[in-house]
Amino acid sequence: MTAELETKQHDERFAKFFDSPVLSDCTLVVHPKNEMATTTTIKIQAHKVVLAASSGYFEAAFSSRWSSSDVIDIHDVDMEAFKKLIECIYTDNITNVPPEMLYDVAALASRFQVTKFNKIPEEVLAEGIEPSTALFVLVKSSEWGYYELYLRCLSLCVLQHLNTFVEPYQIGLLEQPHWLDLALFGLPKEHANAYFKQWIELKELSKSDAKQAVEKLNEVYKCYPTRKFTHTEKVILWLDFCRQTTENVAPIWGHKFKVEPKGPVNLVRGTTGCSSYEFGGNNYLQISNSDELNKFLSTFTFEARIFPYGVQNTRIICKATAGTSDCITFDLHPDCSLRIITSSCYYTLPNAVEANKWSHVAVTYGETCALYINGTRLWSITNVQKPRTNSNPLRIGADSEAQNVFRGLMQEIVIHSTELSAEEIVFRAAQWPRGDLPITTRSGLYAM
Repeated sequence: MTAELETKQHDERFAKFFDSPVLSDCTLVVHPKNEMATTTTIKIQAHKVVLAASSGYFEAAFSSRWSSSDVIDIHDVDMEAFKKLIECIYTDNITNVPPEMLYDVAALASRFQVTKFNKIPEEVLAEGIEPSTALFVLVKSSEWGYYELYLRCLSLCVLQHLNTFVEPYQIGLLEQPHWLDLALFGLPKEHANAYFKQWIELKELSKSDAKQAVEKLNEVYKCYPTRKFTHTEKVILWLDFCRQTTENVAPIWGHKFKVEPKGPVNLVRGTTGCSSYEFGGNNYLQISNSDELNKFLSTFTFEARIFPYGVQNTRIICKATAGTSDCITFDLHPDCSLRIITSSCYYTLPNAVEANKWSHVAVTYGETCALYINGTRLWSITNVQKPRTNSNPLRIGADSEAQNVFRGLMQEIVIHSTELSAEEIVFRAAQWPRGDLPITTRSGLYAM
């Protein structure tokens, strides 16, 4: 008999005991959320050992306050969703959960600590996301590594100022890293403080732990006082090195494009808030070529904050074959001049970038090609053609031959699949953080 067949038969044996009086030793009496509107209840015949084996909540309850009870009252739940959750415990899967009930069942699984609840596929979890579910999906997407879904939920929660999330258990699902990310994404401090106090009470933190948690949150608001992000499909890649590990360069946004470090990953704390990626020698970043990448780069904006170590002739971003204009080159040449090269555009801003100093640099390319330094447009030309494409990887900090490697630091590298306006570049340049945040051992966002 195969292992798969044994597992199926084992699951079928358990499933037949769902809501069955056979060997049942407890009855779950499920009360409606609004008990003022109706007194209707649902009764489920159950088995304590099955529930305790699957749920940390039931294990703790049956070991203490319900140890001698055979009738268990369950309050403040969606009754049908709770019954479906208990069925999932007995069948060990969620394939029979109707899509419209999935969020409610998954939320109850978190609330009742059901450890055997299967991981929900990202596309299923993302389907029908709305303000009332965003906080729950935020927690689960961070737990399961769904980065872009996590960012969507962060943005939605910040836009709603958390005002739509009134059930205490949802606030209780959050952990400290989630709060730091909400602050990073622009949740107003007054809104954060109101719910953060409630969160501390729900978590029953000690005075010392509560004080430390408040200090961490205040540190983010101090370092990022006015930072606001609006994430759309227009951002195709965003690298923030604040919370990277020394072996990983996971994007905050744009995980469809794998960023491959060439050479050892060296992270340095930036003097203006972000941690920085240090380039030089054999150290640069690479994104493999793809049709999707080439499509996005037909109209684009590239921006980064750079700190060149001395005067140099090096690449910032490059997909062109060395010595040609068959795609895009954006670099410091000659001698820290800012230069853009494509098949229909070639321009150099002489001595534009100061050595050993932070500068925000940007190039926009669409109907117009323009160069910006620290939010100021210093050059532009109209009627440019789309860049030609090739099969080279996109390299940040090096050319196609892994030469002319940038020597210095870069922070917050962002590629947009649109031509940002001058006003948007001014706004983006003004958003760079102030203060210092330590490098942590996490990759991506605080909670990821």
